[in-house]
Amino acid sequence: MPWRGVFADAEAIFRANGGRPHWAKRHTLTRADVDTLYPMANRYRTVRRAADPAGKFLNPHLEALFS
Repeated sequence: MPWRGVFADAEAIFRANGGRPHWAKRHTLTRADVDTLYPMANRYRTVRRAADPAGKFLNPHLEALFS
């Protein structure tokens, strides 16, 4: 199902009004976007690495954002 274009348009509206998409749901965020929108993203990455050093609970989507 083609969703990326619709989501990108909706996210532009939401972000212009202070909204943030949920990173665990479908979205068009990049790692840089996550870092901008979630000021504690690096802290989360540190905790994630400590709790799951082998990345067992990462999938390709989460790895791109949080590895």
